[in-house]
Amino acid sequence: MNISHQAIYVRKSLAPAYDLQYRLSADVDWVIRAAKQARSITNTRLLVAKYLVGGLSKKRHRESLRERYAILSKHYGAVPNLINHGVIALRYLRHRILHGKPKD
Repeated sequence: MNISHQAIYVRKSLAPAYDLQYRLSADVDWVIRAAKQARSITNTRLLVAKYLVGGLSKKRHRESLRERYAILSKHYGAVPNLINHGVIALRYLRHRILHGKPKD
């Protein structure tokens, strides 16, 4: 996910409740649903949040990825999601070849 829920402002009237069926990736679903409700989205290019990488979704990474895949399929469709994940996998493979293993 390119947008961290810690770093966005959402008008209260547009902010949906978290869908607690997702134990590790409810924030991904929340951000997508909020963005779909918005008439416009503005990138301020300001640093508004600093946070540590990690947590439960990092510790249970495989389960988190499965949830994210299900969420993205729900919002964008299974075929586009599969194609996008293929593109992401190819970019990751290219990055690994050029730069080695990531640090985090």
